[in-house]
Order: sequence, then C-alpha cells, then structure tokens
Amino acid sequence: MMNKTAFIQYLKDPEMLGRESLNDLMDLAVRYPYCSSIHILLAMNFFRESHILYDGQLKMAAAITGDRNLLRLHITRMGHLKEQAVLPDEFRADSGATVETEKVSEPQVESDVAENAPEVPTAEARPETASAESARTAAKSQTAEEMPATRPETKSIQSWEEEPEDEDEKLRRSSLEELKRMVAERIRMIEAEKNHPRAATAENESKNALIEKFLRDNPSISRPPQQEFYNPMQAAQSSVVDSENIVSETLANIYIRQGHYDKAISILEKLSLKYPEKSSYFAALIEETRTKKIH
Repeated sequence: MMNKTAFIQYLKDPEMLGRESLNDLMDLAVRYPYCSSIHILLAMNFFRESHILYDGQLKMAAAITGDRNLLRLHITRMGHLKEQAVLPDEFRADSGATVETEKVSEPQVESDVAENAPEVPTAEARPETASAESARTAAKSQTAEEMPATRPETKSIQSWEEEPEDEDEKLRRSSLEELKRMVAERIRMIEAEKNHPRAATAENESKNALIEKFLRDNPSISRPPQQEFYNPMQAAQSSVVDSENIVSETLANIYIRQGHYDKAISILEKLSLKYPEKSSYFAALIEETRTKKIH
C-alpha cells in the first residue's frame, strides 16, 4: 500500500512512475474516487506503461479535474520522457563518431595504396589508382548504409513537435464524447418521463385536491376560552348568594333558626313537591314556620 511520502514523491517527480506504482494508484483511485490528483497520476502511469486502460482513465481524469490544460501538459511531458527513453542522445553521438572515423580512415587507405604501389610508369599505375577509387567508393557506400539509421531520430523529433497537437485533439475528442453521452442520457430521461407521466400526474392531482378541499372548508383554529383572573371580591359575593337548587330539611331548619322564614318556607315547598308522600309532613312544617314568622 502506498504511503503519504511515496505519493508526494510521485507528484513531485512523475518520472518515478512504473509498474510497481500502478497497482497502488489503482487501489487509491478506488478508495478515493473524487481525488483529481490520483486520477491524473494514474492516467500518466497508464500512458507510461502503454496500458490498455489508458483511454478510459484519461476520460475519467479529464472529467474530474478542474483544469484540463494542466492534465494535457502532464501527459505531454510524460510523452516526451517516454520518447527520450527509447531514443537516447548517446546513439546519435556514436553514429557521428563512426562516420568521422570512417572519413578519417579514407586517407589511410589511399596512403597505404600509395606506399605499397611499386614505382612503375604512369600507364601501369592507373590500375592501382582505380583500386583506391574503388576502396573509397566502398567506404562511402558503407557510410551511406549506416546513415539511414539516424533518420528515424529526425522523424521522432518531428513527432515530438506534433505530439501536443495530437494530445489536444484527443482531449477535445474525449470531451465531445463525454458531452454527447451526457446529452444522450438526459434525452433518455426526458423520454422516460414522457412515456410514464401517469404516476406523477396522479400524485399532483391528489395534492391539488387536498389543497382545494382545505380552501373550500376554510377551517379555523378554535381558541381556548380565556380564564378570568382570580378576584377575591367576586368570590366573596358568590359565596353569599344562595343556590336555589340546594334543598334539604336541614337547610330549612337553619334558615328558621336564623330568622330567614321566607327561605325556609320556599325550601319546604320544594321538598313537598319533590317528595309527595311526605307532603302532609312538609305542610305542617310550613304552617308552623308561618306562625313563627307572624309572632
């Protein structure tokens, strides 16, 4: 599992990315799917290893990163590093040294031929001169055969210059594909809503019916009756007022003792009506109370 120090080191120096970091970055991308730095490093690692998942990861990194120009710059630099690893500068230096060595060796061939040639007339020395010319021609042909080996370097240098344009085109194409996919997904959602509008319509109708019923009934919230504050004067007055509903023979006797004969007679009359079987008894008490009232 990649630790914090290793991850920061990869951010500072992406050249350290390799096969050993690929699995760790994939695990981090699964654990932290919304971290743009992890997805950019994983895309660079896929590109460096020529992985089959590079195109998909590049789209993911382009979708989640905030600055796609920064992603393009990182991928372009990684492409330059990758090409430099395949074609080192030392190879061109060796080729130049070989050509110079062969060019230097040409005068030696001529000098050897000249030294070994016997002193003969000019007409007889011409075959030797022809052999020297043939040796020089063979050396030049050998040099010409080795020169094409350096031509792929020129093509690779041209590819370096054209590579940023290719990356721009690739990013633009991936962005267009992502936009097309999002538009197609939205169109499918709209078509699904058009094909199945009944559920949403029924729900809206039920809500509208409930609102209309509420407005039609016009309900009002009833307030609880307000309780009056305790007034001792009113309580005293209510205690003095007799309740006419309370009737008993004991209360009538109390009124007679207090001298309230009219109240006592009223209570006895109510008792006589309430208990008809004792009407004669209550009639005698009434007559007695009236006599006391007169005297």
